[in-house]
Amino acid sequence: MRPRRHDPRGMTEAFYFETPEQAYDYLEARGYTVTKLNNWLPPKNIATPSKKDLVAALYLGHEADYGGIVVLARCPFCGGRADPMSPIGVECEDCGGNAPDVGTWQRRAP
Repeated sequence: MRPRRHDPRGMTEAFYFETPEQAYDYLEARGYTVTKLNNWLPPKNIATPSKKDLVAALYLGHEADYGGIVVLARCPFCGGRADPMSPIGVECEDCGGNAPDVGTWQRRAP
């Protein structure tokens, strides 16, 4: 592992990956899936990505041309949580509002 580096903003990042493969494997082990546009979708059990998740995604963005972690918008109709793995695309777990893909869901308005 690389030694800890001090962040100029006063934070110390403790998690580093030696290779892009390690970061990729870490995110996959946590349950993240890769979208068609090479962004990462978190699994249902992760409401907010951890700092280590964000560092892994950032590392892959710089080293392997992957995008960041997609934080799905709340449902524009009821404020519920979205399920990006629904068979019909992205679907609200509460009211059933849906969109054919993540990009459309993120731009959706009631």
